[in-house]
Amino acid sequence: MRWSKLLVAGLVLLLGACAAKVETSVTRFHEGLNFEGQSFVVLPLDAAKNGPEFQQYAGLITEAMGRYGFRPADAEDADLRVLVDYAVSEGRTKIETRPGYVFPAYSYYLGFYHPFYYGYYDPFYYDGFLGPEIHSKTVYTRKLSLRIENAKTGKVVFEGRAVSEGPTQEISLVMPYLVESMFRNFPGESGATKVVEIKTRDGHLY
Repeated sequence: MRWSKLLVAGLVLLLGACAAKVETSVTRFHEGLNFEGQSFVVLPLDAAKNGPEFQQYAGLITEAMGRYGFRPADAEDADLRVLVDYAVSEGRTKIETRPGYVFPAYSYYLGFYHPFYYGYYDPFYYDGFLGPEIHSKTVYTRKLSLRIENAKTGKVVFEGRAVSEGPTQEISLVMPYLVESMFRNFPGESGATKVVEIKTRDGHLY
């Protein structure tokens, strides 16, 4: 019995390790986006959000755009305006069913292991099968929206959204993964939705 508990615990840890990633659905549209030495400024879509929290996220976006050759600039001099919005939904309950596990059977009466169970009745028989597990958990939808427009004409040249669902309501913990997903293979295929999976840096599930 003890070995089976240890095996179950090991499987749970293994499943947890496999799940330590942020999965994000990314949709992008673009037209006329020019990479050639364009300068940009990152601004909140909602001016009320222009505080320290937004500045932290703006830093992530600035770093990501810099990798593609864009140059940060003051609002008065920028070629592009990058307008950013983000939100977290109210939590909702999600039900998950996991399959059971089969282990070599053990008879407490006979005192030895049976690799297979042939159908005879033994009131002391432990068949080594754990039935399906049903779990409920609270999940939150985290969303990052990005709109890039020509600062001179106001024409929108890029629109994108990155949406992720997970157990963490604190968007500051998830934002690095949303930004990284948004700029994965930037600007991406216009009009297509891609699922981006990124392993968490600390092994925690967000």
